[in-house]
Amino acid sequence: MSRALRSLLLIAGAVLLPCSVFAEPTLSAVDSTSAGADIEISASEVPSDKDFITIVSPDTPEGKYSDYQYPKKKRSVTLAAPEEAGTYEIRMLSGESGYPTLAMRKLEVTAVTASLSGPDSVDAGADFNITWEGPANKRDFITIVEKDAPEGKYSEYQYPKNKPKQLKLRAPELPGKYEVRYLSGAKRYTLASLPISVSGVEAKLSAPKTAAAGAEIEIDWEGPDNNQDFVTIVPAGADEGKYEAFKYVSRKFGPRKLNKVRLAVPDQAGEYEIRYLSGRKRMTLGYAPITVTATEASVKAPEEIIEGARFEVDWSGPDNNQDFITIVKQGEDEGKTGSSFAYVNRKQGPRDLPKVSLVAPEESGDYEVRYVTGGKRFTLASTPIKVTPPTAEISGPDEATVSDVVELSWEGPGNNGDYLAIVKPDSETP
Repeated sequence: MSRALRSLLLIAGAVLLPCSVFAEPTLSAVDSTSAGADIEISASEVPSDKDFITIVSPDTPEGKYSDYQYPKKKRSVTLAAPEEAGTYEIRMLSGESGYPTLAMRKLEVTAVTASLSGPDSVDAGADFNITWEGPANKRDFITIVEKDAPEGKYSEYQYPKNKPKQLKLRAPELPGKYEVRYLSGAKRYTLASLPISVSGVEAKLSAPKTAAAGAEIEIDWEGPDNNQDFVTIVPAGADEGKYEAFKYVSRKFGPRKLNKVRLAVPDQAGEYEIRYLSGRKRMTLGYAPITVTATEASVKAPEEIIEGARFEVDWSGPDNNQDFITIVKQGEDEGKTGSSFAYVNRKQGPRDLPKVSLVAPEESGDYEVRYVTGGKRFTLASTPIKVTPPTAEISGPDEATVSDVVELSWEGPGNNGDYLAIVKPDSETP
């Protein structure tokens, strides 16, 4: 038999071989594992990149699946076991229509338990420690909820980690009866619970009875000092939880004088309340009334100034933090900042006694110089100022040789950035 004929017969035989002679895929994995645990599953063959592996109950209809992963080239996946104990099947399903099962093996899932220990009671909003035992499966977590809350409900939570087996939770800010629960990561089954009572807390504030608008005051406080608790000043009778300018009381946010904060009162005169608010629900734990009195200011500037010229403004006023003087178009909206402004507060740096320097706009017209408060940007004083176009004169030689240095004489405003240039008559301004 010739070599060519023998080759043709071998090819023909290969074509006619039934598909059953090729190895069918098989699955390798542990025989049993604990509920919710990650398991590694390997496949001997993966006929298609679309094929995938899932874990289902034995009575699951053909082609149905739960969580799944594609084994692809690695021929292995990691899946979380179901969170209910029982007998299951690991199945490799074809990615083709209908998802027929290509391989299957049994898996026994055993129940898991957990335990919790911690304080019997804790102050509202306070951090507290919980010691735990449990499977620490991926996405398991420990939470605190109201007593008799529905299964699976959660609030403040932390993920358990094996080292150390202790974590910190924050108590709710409403007093009452609660439970700490260890929940499974996927189905949020309660594996353990611990009753805990949350008791109410209060705060006290001491501050001046009156203060000038925008002034900074010192406030003494007594309170739980929980994370993110803060002191604020709001109009008397403001809705619960409302806040404006505020300062954290907690020393966790940086160095603090013991139980003291400094806070600027509002810019507008009226009746206000200093409130100590809880960090999360913004519940008022204590308050003190304060009356804010009006302040006055004055500004004095030239009646007329050339475009772009620097000029000085004399002022008087409360000199509160971030108060400033600016120049704006006459009738400009309240609170607007012009092209030039300067802080009046000498805390911002050395200042000559009450005097600031501004630069006039480069567009002529009617303007105002304003003293503006640093908080709400109220205008305490203003004076009109007219900005006029500048004029200038230049004298020099009528002609010169290329590259010659020529001497020019000029008269003009001499504003910052002004310059002389030699250009062709029809050239644009350089």
